[in-house]
Amino acid sequence: MQTNFVSSCTGRSTVDNARQPAEAEGVSNARLMNTLAELARRAPLRTLHTICETQRQVSTAKLERYLEPVGDTLAGYAFTLRIDFDKLSAALSAVTAERDALKHALDVKEEFYQDALHSHIVLAQQRDQLRAEVEAMRKDAERYRWRVASGVNVTSVGGDPVRLTERLVDTAMAAKEA
Repeated sequence: MQTNFVSSCTGRSTVDNARQPAEAEGVSNARLMNTLAELARRAPLRTLHTICETQRQVSTAKLERYLEPVGDTLAGYAFTLRIDFDKLSAALSAVTAERDALKHALDVKEEFYQDALHSHIVLAQQRDQLRAEVEAMRKDAERYRWRVASGVNVTSVGGDPVRLTERLVDTAMAAKEA
């Protein structure tokens, strides 16, 4: 049973989030620690040592009879550790795969965010440019309306048409408003 990233962050899940992935697969830290403690104490070997000390003389047959269960016990511990190790390795692989999938999803979202940010910047620049163009067109329209309303006529002087420039119109408009 695995939890996804969102449920582990929000705490809303049917799986106990405090459990480690390996424990969800039936391997507990206590079991591993007990097995390691038994190996560290060398309990089966201590029993053999006690027998040898008390009897001072042990026959080969008797020693083999005691070593066989000791070997079986140690083999059992080794088998248990191997099974637990395999389960932990599988759980680690699953967590690693989930982490990699989340990292990929984050990279995709980061790329999307960067694209959106770039688009926003470009659109804001285009908006500002269009606003400037609209303002320039408003000023041109105002000049045109003023010229028409004031009755200024374009005449020829010496055969050349005289055009009122924006500057002349702006000056005339400012003088009339003042």
